Amino acid sequence: MGSSCRSVCLLLLMDSKLPPRVGRAWRPIRRVVHFGPRCINRLVSQQHGWSAQGDQSKGSLLGLGVKGGHCPRGRLPAYRFRLAPRNSTTNETFHTVSPFLVEKAITATVGDVKSTKKLRSGDLLVEVQSRKQSEQIVKLKTFSNIPVTVSPHVSLNSSKGVVTCGELLNVTTEEILKELQSQGVSHVRRISIRRDGQLLNTKHLILTFDSAKLPEHIKAGYMRLSVRAYIPNPLRCFKCHRFGHSKTSCRGTLTCARCAEVGHESTDCTRAEK
Repeated sequence: MGSSCRSVCLLLLMDSKLPPRVGRAWRPIRRVVHFGPRCINRLVSQQHGWSAQGDQSKGSLLGLGVKGGHCPRGRLPAYRFRLAPRNSTTNETFHTVSPFLVEKAITATVGDVKSTKKLRSGDLLVEVQSRKQSEQIVKLKTFSNIPVTVSPHVSLNSSKGVVTCGELLNVTTEEILKELQSQGVSHVRRISIRRDGQLLNTKHLILTFDSAKLPEHIKAGYMRLSVRAYIPNPLRCFKCHRFGHSKTSCRGTLTCARCAEVGHESTDCTRAEK
């Protein structure tokens, strides 16, 4: 601990001797000294760790209190929840409930939340901003005298990213998941390609994180890997061959994938390919 204090004092001494910048009033530069690794999922606008004066900075990681710049162990709690009325006899939704009543009920139950939205189904999507609110909202059984069920949103509490590492080509996805779980990884899938009729593994991995905020980097052993946003293939309809919907929900006209004419399948087409 003595060496840490000496390094802090040294930083302050160096900053005090810096010359003033041209055209701007001179002021000492504050630097932050971190005792331990910084959390990879921290928000960019927030600082974690110990300051040079010894004050502990208090940050928020998706609404969670993070102290000392260390990542919390285990699975991160969800912070976007779906509230659905559970009265099956009347099929009541929040379409018929006063928005003023909803706002007052939420504030009285869990306090001020980040946002509240009504979904097309009539359910409520509530985004909380702290671990305490997450623990409170999942215990809700009634909401302003309306019986409700509360569940974390299926997709809005996670994010997907892609990492590339040739050294992990011969490592199983199960082992990779086990080693990366402490960094918030909940699922690992390897990208494969088909070549000459054979399915080949690549060095690209799709990682699913327990956080809606995608980290910039992760550590795989001694290697520091950049995380890129995962962009899935566009949804294509194999009936009208347009994008954005599937064949089951298509309202368009049957179109041939071979000649682009309407009214027949490509399997029965004898025309020239376009």
